[in-house]
Amino acid sequence: MRSIKGERFEFCHILAGIVELTPEGGKPVVHKAGDSFVMKPGFVGAWKTIETVRKIYVTVK
Repeated sequence: MRSIKGERFEFCHILAGIVELTPEGGKPVVHKAGDSFVMKPGFVGAWKTIETVRKIYVTVK
């Protein structure tokens, strides 16, 4: 799935599952249960769910 972030930061904490994020023109990064990350405003890339994901997320402008 294509992911395009507007003007907001998105903090994610993965509770279960596996996801692969690939920034446009970048290398894929895999996140799994227990991992946390921030997607910055303007992020453009691909979100690939490898295993069903449960997450907690917060968006902030």
